[in-house]
Amino acid sequence: MDDPGNTQTTQPEGFVDTDGSLIDGWQSRLSDESLREEPSLARFKSFNDLAKSFVSTKQMMGRDPDTLVEIPGENATDEVRAEFHRKRGVPDTVEGYKYERSKELSDKVDTSPEKIELWSQIAKRHNLTPTQFNGVANDWLQGIDKDIASFDLAQEERDEQERKKGVAVLKKHLGNALEERTLRAEGLMRKYGDRLVKDAKGNELNILEQLYKELPSIENSPWIRLLLDNVAEDMSEDRIKGLTTTTVDTPSQIATKLAELKAHPAYMDDSNPQHRDIMNQVTELYKKKAG
Repeated sequence: MDDPGNTQTTQPEGFVDTDGSLIDGWQSRLSDESLREEPSLARFKSFNDLAKSFVSTKQMMGRDPDTLVEIPGENATDEVRAEFHRKRGVPDTVEGYKYERSKELSDKVDTSPEKIELWSQIAKRHNLTPTQFNGVANDWLQGIDKDIASFDLAQEERDEQERKKGVAVLKKHLGNALEERTLRAEGLMRKYGDRLVKDAKGNELNILEQLYKELPSIENSPWIRLLLDNVAEDMSEDRIKGLTTTTVDTPSQIATKLAELKAHPAYMDDSNPQHRDIMNQVTELYKKKAG
C-alpha cells in the first residue's frame, strides 16, 4: 500500500503537465539526440505554442519558397544578410538601379548620368530597393527644385532693384535726353562690340557676348552707358550718325524698356494723349521679345 504520509510529487511520465504546460526539461525526453540540443525548441512553454508553430510552418511551406526569408538578427552572418536584401529586391550591382525622373521636376534640376551613378552607389551602399531609390532621389530633388525657384525669384527681385537704381542714375545724369543718349550709348556698344575675334585657340568669339558672359552685371549697368555716352560726346557727328536710331534688341534691354513704359502714367490711362503711342511701343517690344 502507498504510504499516506508520503507527500512527494512525481513528475508526469509524458511531456505535458496537468495544466497543459510542457514540463521542465521536456526536450531531454526526446528520442532524437539532435533535437534535445535544439535551442529553438526551448522557447515553447506549452503544447498549444508548439501546435501553433507547427501550423504556421505548414502554412508558410505552402507559399513560394523564394518569398520566404530569414530576418537577420544581431549576430546574423553576411550570407544571411545578403540573402535577406536580395529577396527584398536590392540589386546585386549599382547597374540594377534605373532612375525614373519625376514629371514634377523643372528643367533646372540636374539629373545627369554622373549624378545618377553617384546616387546609385549610395543606394547600393544602404541596400535600397529600386523603388526606394527612386522615391528618395525624387523627394530630395524636389527639395532642391524649390530652393532653385526661391533663389531665382530672389535674384529677379535683386535684378529689378538694380535696374531701378540704374535708371535713376541715368535720369539724373542724362535728364530729358535719357532715351536718345541711352540708345546712342547702346548703339556704340553693339557697333564696336558685336564683332568676332579669335581667342588663343583660334575659336571665333563675339566680343559683346563674351563680355556679358564674364561680367553679367555689365549688361544693365548705367555706368557703362555713361562711359559710352561720354565717348559719343567726343565723337564727330558723322561718326555717331544713325546710332540714336538703333533699336533695343537684347532681352534685358527689351525688359528694361517695357518696365519703363509700363511705369509711365499714360500706360494705364487711355485718356492720356500719350497712351496710344505708349501702347504701340509696348506692342512692338513684345513682338521683338517673341521674335
